[in-house]
Amino acid sequence: MGTVFFVVMFALALTLVTSLGGIVQLLIAMLVWMFVGNIAGQLIRGEDYGVVGNIALGLAGGFVGTHLFNFLGWHSILGLPIIGFIITGVVGAVVFIFMMRLVDKNFAR
Repeated sequence: MGTVFFVVMFALALTLVTSLGGIVQLLIAMLVWMFVGNIAGQLIRGEDYGVVGNIALGLAGGFVGTHLFNFLGWHSILGLPIIGFIITGVVGAVVFIFMMRLVDKNFAR
């Protein structure tokens, strides 16, 4: 279940980013997502999830983190340049993994 979710999220991100801008923006976004996924992987299990897993986890983390911070009213952190995106993505990725582990005990182990 986890692998299918990562593949679907990656395909969605690929479609979204390429329709908005071009290959350079896609590569920059993928690097940020990979960095975020790597940090979240180090925090959760002590190692990363591989390149594709890190990118998908970073994408999901950014989505969850943005909505979480908006819900909590912490809009100012979203206004920071790259650092705000990384903080939001890491927090969101950690929350995402915990939420998914409530559904599937073996998710991202």
